[in-house]
Amino acid sequence: MSGVRVGATLGSVAMAAYLLARFGLPPADGFILSIFGVLILGAGVLGSGAVLGWLHVARNPRILVSSALLLGLLSIPLLVSYQRGRHATPSFLAGADSVRGVITGRNVFRNLLITFRPDSAHLARIVAKRKRAHDHLTESDSIWVYRQREPPHAIDVWPPGPDAASMMRRLGWLWLVGAVLITGYGPVLRAWFRNPHTDTT
Repeated sequence: MSGVRVGATLGSVAMAAYLLARFGLPPADGFILSIFGVLILGAGVLGSGAVLGWLHVARNPRILVSSALLLGLLSIPLLVSYQRGRHATPSFLAGADSVRGVITGRNVFRNLLITFRPDSAHLARIVAKRKRAHDHLTESDSIWVYRQREPPHAIDVWPPGPDAASMMRRLGWLWLVGAVLITGYGPVLRAWFRNPHTDTT
């Protein structure tokens, strides 16, 4: 099992290096440190899962078929949600007002932070989901904001509707992480459920 330990170590070290390079040293805040810890631990789990998955596939390549079928089923809600959003966009725009907003920054997920005036008396702030068309936009740029006139006052930004690139990105992460977890830990869990009292030490 030394390969599993190596995979866990490499995954944890890679995640720690990425977090330090991306955000710098975390502040001495319990919540932030716990998030960093969970991400590093999760990367270690994925690293060991990748090693286990490689061993399981080498031993039984048919596991790839069952994994692909399961991941295909898990992909259906993402695809259905995307198609539903595309079909709902024309009716959404028909009952929405448009106004210019100003980009004030981005959050850690690269989503846009936007301020706009739904009327002359109020200033509203929203977080807009990241879309491919937003990649070149920077702070102080303007962007169209669409807000429904009637409650619940749903909001979208230019370009209206779901973003195909974002959906494909989520789908890619689902297949990547899902394949590692299913091929790596699926056979382990299946063996444990068949004989849960077996001493594995």
